Amino acid sequence: MIVFRLTAIAYDNAINLQAEKKKFKENLSEEKKSVVAGIASMMAHEIKNPLTSIRSTILILNDYIENSEMKELAKNLVSEVDRINNITNSVLKFARPPKLNKEEVNICETIKSVKSLFTNILEDKKISFILPDKNFENMTINIDEQALRQILNNFMKNSINALENSKYKFIKVKIKQQNKHYLFEWEDSGEGIPKDKLEKIFEPFFTTKSSGNGLGLAICKKLLEE
Repeated sequence: MIVFRLTAIAYDNAINLQAEKKKFKENLSEEKKSVVAGIASMMAHEIKNPLTSIRSTILILNDYIENSEMKELAKNLVSEVDRINNITNSVLKFARPPKLNKEEVNICETIKSVKSLFTNILEDKKISFILPDKNFENMTINIDEQALRQILNNFMKNSINALENSKYKFIKVKIKQQNKHYLFEWEDSGEGIPKDKLEKIFEPFFTTKSSGNGLGLAICKKLLEE
């Protein structure tokens, strides 16, 4: 009986310790996100203003350049400035998500609209896109449509990237009714996310892509939580 009681106490302590560790990790994660968001917002503002001046100056100078190689260099510089500007905008979206304007939105129509933006890429890469079951064609949800589009855009880009080396390429969107709720699933036949990276995919600036800024899924998570 003594051994049994000591085992029970040890077991309870282990459970309590795990719960405390989880709580500490969650609090630390939220604090980390808050600090990152504050710093990111401040830096983004400091970067955006000079970027506008740099871009305008390059375009003005380009009108006076006659050498074709220098013109190409100026064009590349504008592209690089635009790339930095896009990263800065992503940082601002993460640090300060927009106020949502919720309304009744037909989710299937929105999915089709987003799909149409990627039609050429999907066809070029021979990726099949499977829409939700026809039973959900007229389904509406109360959501901000622009935020939904941003989320779906990010999912689409991630899936296309994940399917690069797949033999069978498809993206499948499913909606399932679960009692009074609906379950939305976005699936692709890509290689999947390694288990050791699953916990990090929503962390700001975490990315496995050479050209990624690591904010796409962090922004999606923030918008979905809102």
